[in-house]
Amino acid sequence: MIESLTWLLLQPVRLLGRLPPGPARALMRPIGLLIYWAMPSRRRIAERNLELCFPEFSPEKRRRTLRRHFRLLGEMLAEGAIAWCRPGRLDERFGSVEGLEHLERASASGKGVLVLTGHATSLELAGRLVGERWPMHGVYRPQRNQAVERFQNDGRLHYAEGMFRREQLRGMVRHLRRGGTLWYAPDQDFGPQRSIFVPFFGLPAATATGIFNLARMGDAVVLGMYPLRDAATGRVRVVIEAPFEDFPSGDRARGLACYNAFLEKHIRQDPAQYFWVHRRFKTTPEGEPDRYPGIRRRRSKRRRGRSGQGSQPRLMFAPASGPGGSGEYYRCLALARAVSEAEPEAEIEFLLSREARVERDERFAYHELSATPARAGDEVIRLIERRRPSLAVFDCTGRVAQFRAAQLLGCRVAWISNRPRKRAKGFRPRQMRWTDLHVIVDSLSPRPRLRWYERGLLRLFPRVEIELVEAVVARADEAALAPWRPDLPAEGAFALFVAGGGGYGHQGRPVPEIFLDAARRFRRASGRPAVVVLGPQYRGDAAGDEEVTVIRELPSAALGVLLARAQVAVVGAGNMLSSQALAAGVPLVITAVGGRDQPRRVRRLAKAGRARPAGLEPEALARAALERLEEGDSGAGPSRPEDDGGETQRVARRLLDLAAGRKA
Repeated sequence: MIESLTWLLLQPVRLLGRLPPGPARALMRPIGLLIYWAMPSRRRIAERNLELCFPEFSPEKRRRTLRRHFRLLGEMLAEGAIAWCRPGRLDERFGSVEGLEHLERASASGKGVLVLTGHATSLELAGRLVGERWPMHGVYRPQRNQAVERFQNDGRLHYAEGMFRREQLRGMVRHLRRGGTLWYAPDQDFGPQRSIFVPFFGLPAATATGIFNLARMGDAVVLGMYPLRDAATGRVRVVIEAPFEDFPSGDRARGLACYNAFLEKHIRQDPAQYFWVHRRFKTTPEGEPDRYPGIRRRRSKRRRGRSGQGSQPRLMFAPASGPGGSGEYYRCLALARAVSEAEPEAEIEFLLSREARVERDERFAYHELSATPARAGDEVIRLIERRRPSLAVFDCTGRVAQFRAAQLLGCRVAWISNRPRKRAKGFRPRQMRWTDLHVIVDSLSPRPRLRWYERGLLRLFPRVEIELVEAVVARADEAALAPWRPDLPAEGAFALFVAGGGGYGHQGRPVPEIFLDAARRFRRASGRPAVVVLGPQYRGDAAGDEEVTVIRELPSAALGVLLARAQVAVVGAGNMLSSQALAAGVPLVITAVGGRDQPRRVRRLAKAGRARPAGLEPEALARAALERLEEGDSGAGPSRPEDDGGETQRVARRLLDLAAGRKA
């Protein structure tokens, strides 16, 4: 509700951004003076910073600088509105960029470019002035209010190619290694961790070492950039200087001192234009007194009882798998393994129906329920109350009462959908109210994207974040297939029949037995070997013989390898299995074995030419496999890989960020 109200209150900012620069600044200047009187703690912080950095100033000069600084804070709001909301390209009334040739030369060297700047009051306008002249990505610190964050980033993306959260080190390194430009203002005190003390205005200041590590890992050229506003005209002059020497090739402390000296040089030209209202010197060397004595620290407004703070993240997965299908479980298992790989200290638990017969990972804890999580409502709530996870992940299951109970205990909530009805459920207002992240797995659309009404609902509920992916697949592992390899035919010389989880039936007959019958018919008609995977949910007594090789159940990591080895594959149209088969790139026959969404998936894949459809009868499956085999490289052709694991890793990192309390 707070985010929705904030979003409505932000709409006049769009009008402010369209005003001429002079009237816009004049309109917001009194707001800065209002902040001066209404926020005494911030006024005292700024005053103390000026005392520390400019001891030579007389009290009167310091007072004038302080009052002008707060007037400029008001102008900063106007310039932010202009930077984010003004259409078209900014003309010469707004400012200019000097030293762009340094940026061009650095980029021409073939390396990435890291542009370091500082928190000047005209920083947002400077970002747009540079962004309109040079492609770059920015770095931002997540806001507590998601409506403000969404508004800011939507505006910044009008002139920046993209935005990275401060925690997304890997993405920033990849961007720099590809020759991109990254714009970063790391001149705040982030605490003693990952910081060293480097002189700033003659005082030891905790300076983040991350920029040095980022530049070194990204093999980047490092430049300095600083904006200054002309007091008479209001135009912003952005100065880009030549690359820093020995940064990042030299000593870390010397490199960071060079950055601080660059900032100090430009701040001294007009001290009122620097952002003095943050505690730049809050971290002190051991034994030194507090530099802000008597100034009350702002209390954190994190949600009551927020789990997972100050300890390793704990994730609880609740998939919809039961005695029938198990695709939701295997999707969650793939994500859990990716999370564990990225953060080995993460605690991972599963809530699973006791009727679900699935592969289990000994690294994770399992809690058995009397039914699927949606039907075992109170059991899920009690487990959340007892285990106190930092993130609960519901995959196509769960009820609003469970989401609400988790949120009130301080647990974040993620919802995963992979078919239209579940996707629509994720956009119901009463569910969006208690959801932090909605992961949409859309393997049916040619180009997955949000619909117009979904975008509208996200504006009403801006706290809900969206991850839109084509597929989440288990990573293939050759070692996982080793126990079955001696019994398998030669690679590329057999047909593979996979019934999915094995729990469905058709016309009174278990689906795995239909697939086994089809494999035998294929073997007799073609003379080629056939392999059948029955599935962990199958409870019959079917067995292999001289005609076919039968595997009762196979780990998901081994199945990916087996699919890639097959000459042709016949699979059920479950979301997880079909995605894994597409990722393997094997010529494919697909059939609906159960579930409401499977017939639609069969039609979509057939229409796109990515698989041959077949009915769920032994003769039809065998005939389709033979025809698909005879097509060779014509017709549907080998399926293009749908996901090489990159989307799985991306979703896993997003879940881990959410569990650790980091917003995108």
